[in-house]
Amino acid sequence: MTINNIIQTLRYIDIDGETTQYILEQIGMDEQMAIQLATKYPKVVQEHLNELETNKYEDTADKLLGISDDWGYSDIKEHLKWLINNPNEIADGYDKSVFKTSNIDAIMNEVRIRL
Repeated sequence: MTINNIIQTLRYIDIDGETTQYILEQIGMDEQMAIQLATKYPKVVQEHLNELETNKYEDTADKLLGISDDWGYSDIKEHLKWLINNPNEIADGYDKSVFKTSNIDAIMNEVRIRL
């Protein structure tokens, strides 16, 4: 079977992205493809990574706002700082990678938007 036959077959079965990823993983080419795509489309990759980071901040802000209806901006910020200083107290369900001093402003900006 030639490369062109394989491409035609994949087009015929209307393969989706997840299946393509699975095939690449099965043949051991997923990391190589990631590098090639990141090299070819660096802006797209960076935009997507920025979006993922923003989503983490939004999710964290939503969870912090759900702790107490009585809490205002300063209460939430104080609690966020406490969690950063006491990482063992961070509840399950939070993305613990977000709890860094350098992320306080980004998280609190999302809190401000939602208040």
